[in-house]
Amino acid sequence: MVIDLNRRHFISKSIAACFISCNTRYTYSNSLKTNIPSVVSASYSKTIHGMKYFLSWFDIASGRQVNVSIPFRGHDVLLHPLKLNTLLVIGRRPAIQFCEVNIIEQAVSQTVSSDSGLHFYGHACFSHDGKIIFTTENDYEQARGLIVIRKSDDYKVLSSFDSNGIGPHDIKLLSDSKTLVIANGGIETHPDLLRKKLNINSMKPNLSYFDSTNGDLLEQYTLDNHLSSIRHLAVSKNDTVVAALQYQGKHSQPVPLVATHKPGQSKLKYSYVDQKNLKRMNYYTASASFNRDGSIYAVTCPKGNLVTFWETQSNSLVSSIDLHKPYGVIFDEQLDAFIISTSKGELHSFNPVNHQMSHLQNSNMSWDNHMISMKGGLFA
Repeated sequence: MVIDLNRRHFISKSIAACFISCNTRYTYSNSLKTNIPSVVSASYSKTIHGMKYFLSWFDIASGRQVNVSIPFRGHDVLLHPLKLNTLLVIGRRPAIQFCEVNIIEQAVSQTVSSDSGLHFYGHACFSHDGKIIFTTENDYEQARGLIVIRKSDDYKVLSSFDSNGIGPHDIKLLSDSKTLVIANGGIETHPDLLRKKLNINSMKPNLSYFDSTNGDLLEQYTLDNHLSSIRHLAVSKNDTVVAALQYQGKHSQPVPLVATHKPGQSKLKYSYVDQKNLKRMNYYTASASFNRDGSIYAVTCPKGNLVTFWETQSNSLVSSIDLHKPYGVIFDEQLDAFIISTSKGELHSFNPVNHQMSHLQNSNMSWDNHMISMKGGLFA
């Protein structure tokens, strides 16, 4: 079990050593730029022998895909900032492992397990200098969330602090290189009961900001509806935070599923959408991403077979497209478009400004919930 340290001791002994540091019409285009990146995501396939799990990358320019077998179902993927040719894939809740994958060797190079009594929630982020990795974890015997701090070279646990909520899921570092924003989903679970939700009536989701150098809680904001579990986050260059929500109540009246916030604002702002499209979102969102300048953000709605695009300034829906079970979404500056993955193994790009859409790939794998891009491609 990870033991919380005295916060001042935490500063001097842990971080200081390592932390300095509206549906629209659209057209398809077959034209692709040559200097474009590879897309990386966890993936899976269903076989007669059961589920098989992979970390996969697809090079858009060459059309080549590589699948590296991993020992668990992955969720979030990170490029290691200090280890050359290294990716991390974090296990999907309630996983007890994450692993390193070497791009050149196309193999798992290291597997890391959570401490006894803890499991991962599928997400992590690096400190600004890359020397620390923060993972969201569940202390399931105490029914509390933890942020666990590890060295990024050998993943040795340095310390932890309380997430001030249950079910911390996504975690991001803000532009000041110091502040962490955390989505406390509010749902109590226990690995012995797999993904069963144990506290729906009493859940208290919140969005919390922490000082990463000492674990101090800086700000915390609760959801207007306590059944709106906050799960995934996207952060723009000016620290606007998008929170993608999953509603845990009865599906009778549509409820807001997207909210935005900036540090210091008095409360969350719920993104505006008409009732028709709100109903189409079907009470569930998956991934979120901002475009280059932060003026537009995308949110996928796999249970509604819908991808939504929102204007940040007005906080309103400006476009949407129909795709079967869209999950991951990222913005690629070289394509000047959002890239969207689906559970059918498809990759599409879409520009919500000119409504140009391109079909990039069909795979025999099912893409999982999150993607990153790697500039320059992997198969040059």
